[in-house]
Amino acid sequence: MRRLPFSIRVLLEAAVRNCDEFLVKKNDIENILNWNVMQHQNVEVPFKPARVILQDFT
Repeated sequence: MRRLPFSIRVLLEAAVRNCDEFLVKKNDIENILNWNVMQHQNVEVPFKPARVILQDFT
């Protein structure tokens, strides 16, 4: 089994975690899994981040 790039894994994990068939559908997850084929097409990917980490320079 080939490994997914880290950014694709993050998108996939967020999509699977938030799959509710309303905002995130199974088709969205399949589009992320088929990222090699879909990368040349204009496909929207739902992303609902669970946390945001910012660097603090203060």
